This record gives sequence, C-alpha cells and structure tokens, in this order.
Amino acid sequence: FDVASVLSTQALPAGRRVGIISNGQGPGTLAADACDAAGLDVCELSAATRARLEEVLPLSTRVDNPVDISPSTPAPAYGDALRVLADDPGVDLLLSIFVPPVGTRSGDIATEIAAARDDIDDATPMVSVMMAETDDAGAGVQTGVPSFAFPEDAARALGHIAQYAGWR
Repeated sequence: FDVASVLSTQALPAGRRVGIISNGQGPGTLAADACDAAGLDVCELSAATRARLEEVLPLSTRVDNPVDISPSTPAPAYGDALRVLADDPGVDLLLSIFVPPVGTRSGDIATEIAAARDDIDDATPMVSVMMAETDDAGAGVQTGVPSFAFPEDAARALGHIAQYAGWR
C-alpha cells in the first residue's frame, strides 16, 4: 500500500539519488540508513546547493545530506529548502521529515510541503514523514504528497519505486 500511494501520485524517478531534509537529526539519520538499506544513494549535494541552502536556512543548519534544519525554522524556510534541494542536479528523489516541536503546527509545514511540491518539477518524486501524534500526520495525502509516519516506511517505498523505474 505504501508503494501504491507513491506510484499513484508521483512520477517514477530518473535514478536512485535521494535528498533528505529533516528538522530532527535522529529521524534524518534513520532515513539515511533506511535509504541505504533500500538501495538508494544518499547523494552528496553540490556546492551551489549547499550555498543556496545556507541563504534560506538559519546559520545553525547542517547543509549536508541529510539536511538537518533547526526545529525552530519557520515553515516558509522549510518549503524554500525543499525547492533548493529539488534543484540539485544530483537529486532524483526527495524525502522530507518533520517532527513537530512545541508551538509549531504540523498543518503549517504540510501546507509548505504542498506548495513546494507545486513548484518542484513533477519528474522528481517526493514523500513526507510527519511524525505527529495528531490527525495532522495525514495532511500530506490530501495535498498530493504521500505522507508516512516513520522514515523507514518512506525509504522502503522510495526504494521500491526506484527499483521499479530501473526495471521499466
């Protein structure tokens, strides 16, 4: 069902190189490990991409892949970072992870993810992980971006669609 939810809304990727953005270092690391286990390449970001990320994100952000943004990063900057990551020529797939800190609404981030999806080339598949305890976790499905509860599930689904794209 996870794979079907991605295939029903996203294009097949051109390759296996995944860009990850997370506002939590732990889930970002879990996602990177799960992507590796799923046969995906957590690619190195270009110098131009890292420079652009430094422009749109707070100074404390680690702009390697996975991009580890601060939990206090405003929702619009989260969307901008997704757009920058998608523009990297070495990224074929996108995985965004959001762990809601106190005082931040998951719905605001889901709205930014949906807006970024609208701006990103349809040829770049994108999934989100909304690690929320509320009904906000399903908001991504309503916006055209498949949403998962855990990074490992998202990584497995992306790995399967990349394998399927290679077979095709």
